[in-house]
Amino acid sequence: MNLEDHKTIIQKALEINLDPLFYGSIAEIGAGQEVARSFFQVGGASGTVAKTISAYDMQISDDAYGRETSGRYVTQERVQSMLDKEFAQAIRRLSDVRPKNSRFFAFADTISAKAYNSDKPSHGWMGIQFQRVSMEYPSQIVLHVNLRDKSNHEQQQAIGVVGVNLIYGVFNYAEDSNKLLDSLTENLEWGRVEPDFIEFSGPAFDKIDNKNIMLRLVQSGLTPVVMFNSNGQSVTPKEFLYKKNILILRGNFKPFSNVHQDMMQFGSQKFLSVHKTKKEKSALFCEINIAQYVADGEGDISDLIPRANILTQLGYNVMITSHFRYFRISEYLLKETQSNIGFIISTENIHQIFNNDYYDGYEGGLLSALGKLFAHGIKLFVYPNITRDGKLITLNDIQIEYNQKHLFQHLLNNEFFIPIGYSKNVINPISDHDISELIKAGNTEWEELIPETAVSYIKKEKLFNYKVNKK
Repeated sequence: MNLEDHKTIIQKALEINLDPLFYGSIAEIGAGQEVARSFFQVGGASGTVAKTISAYDMQISDDAYGRETSGRYVTQERVQSMLDKEFAQAIRRLSDVRPKNSRFFAFADTISAKAYNSDKPSHGWMGIQFQRVSMEYPSQIVLHVNLRDKSNHEQQQAIGVVGVNLIYGVFNYAEDSNKLLDSLTENLEWGRVEPDFIEFSGPAFDKIDNKNIMLRLVQSGLTPVVMFNSNGQSVTPKEFLYKKNILILRGNFKPFSNVHQDMMQFGSQKFLSVHKTKKEKSALFCEINIAQYVADGEGDISDLIPRANILTQLGYNVMITSHFRYFRISEYLLKETQSNIGFIISTENIHQIFNNDYYDGYEGGLLSALGKLFAHGIKLFVYPNITRDGKLITLNDIQIEYNQKHLFQHLLNNEFFIPIGYSKNVINPISDHDISELIKAGNTEWEELIPETAVSYIKKEKLFNYKVNKK
C-alpha cells in the first residue's frame, strides 16, 4: 500500500480532536502511551481525551482492573477488563455533564514489547468500546497483534499508529467493516504488525460474521494465518498453540472425505506414538491454503467458511493460511511453539515437495526449502495412495528423480518421512474433484464417500452446487 494514499496519523488524530461529541478514555500498558500521545501532540486533545492511564505496575493494574489469577497481563481477558472499566467510568462520570448527543468511547491496549536483551516474541491486545450514536449500547472491536519490528522504539511507534487507526476507523468506517479492517495498518510498512485475531460485537456490527472478518485478515495480507478451534471459535495462534504439539493435514477439503478422516486417524495415532505424547497436549489441524486454492483455478472462495464449519463440526481445528509452500508453514509455527510439529501427507504430495518447479522464485531452491521444512525435527507422516487400477503406492514405492534419490533416502533413513496405516475399506482413488462432480450431478454415490456429519451439512447449506437426486 502506498503510504501517501490516505490520511496521516496526525491528520486522523486532529480530525477526531476537532469533533466535539466523540469523547473518551485511553488506557495503555506495556509500550508507552503512544496512542494518547498522538492526540496530545496535534492539539485540541481536550475535545477528545477525558482521561489517560498507564498502569504498568501489576499491583496498580490489579487495583484498577481486577487481579489476574493467571499472572499473565497481555491477554484478551485483561484488555476486556480495561475496556469495561474505562467505558463504564466514562458513562458514569460524564454522561450528565457532556452535551446530550455525545458519543463515548474507551480505548485500551496491553502490550508485551521487546524487552532489553531479549528475543522473546512481541505481541499485544488492543480494543475499543464505542457508541455509534448517542445513548446507544456500546459496540466493540478487540484484536491481537504480533509486532515484527526489531526494536522497542519501533514497536511502540507501530502500536501508536494501529491504535489511532482503530479509533479513526470506528469514528468513520463503522458501517464498512472491510474498509475499517483494511485501514488498521495504514501509515505502516507492510509486515511491521500482523493482526491475527479480531472480533466485532455490538449493535454497530450486528450483521457481521466474525469468521468472514478473520478470513479477510488473510485475504488482504494483514496476516498469513488465522485459526478456529474445534468448537468453531476464532482463536489466537499464540494462545492456542502454547506448549502444544501440532499436526496438520493440508487440503482444500472440497469436500472433506472418508479418506481425509482415515489420514487424520492413522496420522494422529502415529504422531502421538512417535513423540510419546498425549492427545490433550496436541492440536490437530485441517489447513486450507488460499494461495493453493486460487492456483488450482478456484477464484471464488465464498464457500471457504462453510468448509471450515464442516471441519469444526467433525471435531478438527482449522487453520486458514496464505502460505503456498510447506516450509513456510513450519517457519511460522516455529515462531509460536518449540513443541513437536508434523504434517500428514499422501505419497502423491512427496512428488510436489521434490519438484524443483514448486520452488520457482525462492532463493535457495529445493535444498534450502527442505532444510527449513525439516528444521527442529519436523516430520512428515505419509499415507499411501491407490491408483485407478487398484495399485497401492506406499512410501517405499515412490519413484524419485535420479538426482534426488540419495536426498530422499537420507530423509527416509533418518525418519523425517514416517509411513502410516490405512483402512482397506476406506482408501480409494476417487479425488475431491470427483466427489464434487458427483454432488453437482445429483449422483447419491457421493454420500458414501464422506462422513455423515459432512453429508448433512452439505445438503442443508446446498454446498458444492448440491442437487437433489430426481430419480
